[in-house]
Amino acid sequence: MFPLLNESEKIGRVVSTESGPTHSVVDVRLDPGKRVRPGALLYAPVSEEQVETLVVVLRVSNVKEHNPYEDPLSSQVRDQFGIRSSIKTEDLIRKYFVATTQPIELLTLREGQILSEDPYLLATAGTPVYPNIPGIAAQVLGFPSPDDRGALVIGKIVGSQDGVVLDADRVLPRHILVAGSTGTGKSYLLGKIAEELYRTGIRHVNIDVHGETCAAAEKMGGINLVPGENLMVRLSSLEEPEVMAMLPLTHELHVDIVTKAFINLKRSGRPFTVEDFARESERVAVPYGVKQNTIDIVTARIDTLRQIRILGEGFDWKQALATRGAFVNIDCRELTHSELRTMVGAVARELIALRKRGEIMPLVLSMDEAHLFLPGGREVTTSSRVVSELIRFGRHHGVGLILSSQSPADIDRRIAKITNTRFFFAIEPSELASVSGLMGDAPPELIANLPRFKVGSCLLVGSRDTIKHAVAVEVGLRTTPHGGETPRMTED
Repeated sequence: MFPLLNESEKIGRVVSTESGPTHSVVDVRLDPGKRVRPGALLYAPVSEEQVETLVVVLRVSNVKEHNPYEDPLSSQVRDQFGIRSSIKTEDLIRKYFVATTQPIELLTLREGQILSEDPYLLATAGTPVYPNIPGIAAQVLGFPSPDDRGALVIGKIVGSQDGVVLDADRVLPRHILVAGSTGTGKSYLLGKIAEELYRTGIRHVNIDVHGETCAAAEKMGGINLVPGENLMVRLSSLEEPEVMAMLPLTHELHVDIVTKAFINLKRSGRPFTVEDFARESERVAVPYGVKQNTIDIVTARIDTLRQIRILGEGFDWKQALATRGAFVNIDCRELTHSELRTMVGAVARELIALRKRGEIMPLVLSMDEAHLFLPGGREVTTSSRVVSELIRFGRHHGVGLILSSQSPADIDRRIAKITNTRFFFAIEPSELASVSGLMGDAPPELIANLPRFKVGSCLLVGSRDTIKHAVAVEVGLRTTPHGGETPRMTED
């Protein structure tokens, strides 16, 4: 037997049932006292030669108890005659648990070498099954070593001590989606990822809608920015619809003048201020043959932009992101819905422009409540346009995006599909249909179990080049404060 397969650790055997074993379904009868969880990986050696061992990797979809001692009639008889229940008895002949699994890989184990391929060999009935082969899970799932450069250590595989490690160079440029109901662990995971980005030296800008990452940012030596106080966005970083929505203009002529002036300034490609905007509007108004009072009205309307608290001289992103592992957290708790969208759109434009010119190093932009910026349906916002552009072309410019939402059904589905790595926490059953096409190779039984995932556990899926197979993950402990905990309503 291959030295890593210990007979004493056997968890059960493949059994013949109506559904299998086949190349798509393998049922495993568990030994007394042994338990597995949906998403766990099991290993069935199908050939044990002297030189090599062939092992089929099985992913648990569901577990069912078979117990004729507790069928309706037997249970009734036991209760009527006061016979002890079988509930705590593990060695009854006809009581057992069967785990339904899916073959996902065939491993060839040789001394010092592991080869992986599609599971073309059948795990036949009677084959022993083991719960763990140390170090193998990373090979099966395509994880790098924790010691590799750019390794992001997220946690461990549910039911195993094997770590869940992502390759920053493969995962981040192709973007990440985090989804789940409120209180299931999304913000905790975002904080864990932020710690790993900091540890590996990757620059990071976070849109903190609820102020949950402020304390963690301080612990990691980052900076907290408050829009309207120490963070302003340039007028030139906005788009024409955003600016026109801010201006109190109703007269069609006034709208034409201001629109043309703003477009002229944007085409120049240079930063501009409210003063520049007013002067350009005056210049544009002259060919219209308007009177001075019309120009004064337009100028007065443009001057109201000075009252928009998030508009100003801009922010020195080059300096803020100059150091390795720099972390900038933008505390957006006090912003209105429209201010939030405007600020996110402007910040994203400024960062992508700096990256295109090579003035800042590659970075990650993360945001909670992503459905606010990428709404589904026919609603199109300026923030959704720029964030959509980031998702489609960010990997070419070295900008990775992490989107988190408690309402994945409200996110633009076309954008969600482009994310190549996805974490799904417990989610309402009504939301399952909205993410059904985003689950990679996760079996239906595992997806159906998703609403029952415990807090801090999630389903990790991805494309073949990021996450080879869907797997249940337990997020690792953080070293920084978690600001997303729900306050207690009762007093001590």
